Amino acid sequence: PTPTPTPAGTPTPTPVATVVLFKDGKVVANSAFKLTATEVTVKVVYSGWQPSFESKEAFYDPTTHEKLVNTEKVIAGVKYKFDASGKPTVVDTSNGLVKGIDVSKYQYNIDWNAVKASGIDFAIIRVGYRGYGTGTLVEDPYFRQNIKGANAAGVKVGLYFYSQAINEQEAVEEASMVIRLIQETGGRVSYPIYFDTEKVAGDTGRADGISRDQRTRNAVAFCNAIQNAGYRAGVYSYASWFYNNLNMASLTGYSIWIAQYRDNLDFKYNYDIWQYTSSGVVPGISTRVDMNVSKLG
Repeated sequence: PTPTPTPAGTPTPTPVATVVLFKDGKVVANSAFKLTATEVTVKVVYSGWQPSFESKEAFYDPTTHEKLVNTEKVIAGVKYKFDASGKPTVVDTSNGLVKGIDVSKYQYNIDWNAVKASGIDFAIIRVGYRGYGTGTLVEDPYFRQNIKGANAAGVKVGLYFYSQAINEQEAVEEASMVIRLIQETGGRVSYPIYFDTEKVAGDTGRADGISRDQRTRNAVAFCNAIQNAGYRAGVYSYASWFYNNLNMASLTGYSIWIAQYRDNLDFKYNYDIWQYTSSGVVPGISTRVDMNVSKLG
C-alpha cells in the first residue's frame, strides 16, 4: 500500500525492513522489494574470505557476517591475526599445513611469480574434463601455460581431471590423456594427480546414474593408471559424495582431497588436502580462486 505522506517537519520514518540484495556475490530473491525506498535499507551480506576496501582480503564471520577486526581466529587450520582494518596476518603455521590453490580456465591468465610471492606453496591445475553430455575429452585451454608458469615460479604442482567416466575403460582413457599432456609439456608434477568425481551442478551428468561400485572402480582404474606412470594418484570430492557414492575402503591407498567450505573440517576419513573456500583472493589472479591447505608440504 502507498504510505501516508509525512507531514512537514516530521522526522523521516525509520526503515521497517532490511532487504538482502546479495549474498556471497549472488542475487537473493526477496518479495520485500515491493516496499518503498523510505521503508527499505539495503544490506550486503558476506561470508568467509572476501575482498574489502581497506585490504585485499578480509574474513567475514559466517554467523554474524561481520568482518573480523582486532582479533585472532583459526581458519582452515591456520591461525590468523586481524588488525583494525580487517587485514589478516598468519601468526601460526606450526601444524605443518601449507597453503595452496587450484585453478582452471576460469582464472584466465595468472601471474605465477606474484602468486608465489604471496605465500602460495602449491597449485592443483586442471588438465581437462570429459563432457557431461557428449563424453568428449577436452583439454583445459589454460593447462599448458599454467603448468609452465607454475613450474617456472617454483610453485609445487599437482593436477586434476574432471571425470564423467561411466566405466573403467573410460577412466583409463582420462588418465592416459593426463599422462600424455604432461609428457607433451615437459611439466614437473610433485603433488598427486586427482580423479575429480562429483554431481554435475544444476544438470544431469552422464556419470550421475552409475552405481557406487562402478564409480569406485572407475576411480581405482584412473589412480592405478596414474601410479603405473610413476605419479602419485588421488581422488577429489566433497564429504557427502565420498560417504554415499564411493566405497572409501577401496581408496585407502590413494591421496584424498576433500572440499568442505567451513572454518573447521568435519570429515571422518584421512585426507591430504582440504579445499576450504572457493572465494579466495590471491595476488596475480584476477578472479576468485579455490583455496586449500595441504599436509604434503
